Amino acid sequence: MGKIASERVKLKAKRTFIKKGTCSRTFFYILDHEFGHPRDEEEKAIDPLAGGILQEGYQCGMLWGASMAVGAEALRKIENTKTSSNVISAIKKAFYEETDYEMQCNKICGQQFNSLEEHTEFIKKGGCKKLIGVLADTS
Repeated sequence: MGKIASERVKLKAKRTFIKKGTCSRTFFYILDHEFGHPRDEEEKAIDPLAGGILQEGYQCGMLWGASMAVGAEALRKIENTKTSSNVISAIKKAFYEETDYEMQCNKICGQQFNSLEEHTEFIKKGGCKKLIGVLADTS
């Protein structure tokens, strides 16, 4: 992907995050819309996974959102599991390379969040900017 296209993808991801409010929901939304099958209720339901599952610092919400979206698409297109598997592998590879194989949100961010709002403010102020860009380019 060229630099200009890459910057557009990153800007789209940032705008989507500001609109949706959580990393898990943002990546679920982006992939659902790329697949052409939005799932509004599921996108809302994934919010608690932001900030490392209820802001406890566990597995990163971006990884959860992307994985859930790809899993939902795989279920929808069960006959084409190889394509979904390739997308999941690419997302995992990019995530692991960017985080040096760390999955804990609090370790990736370097802080513990006490509320969804606190996590949202962190992202809005540029937290995880590079990781968001890497995953947006991958998806």
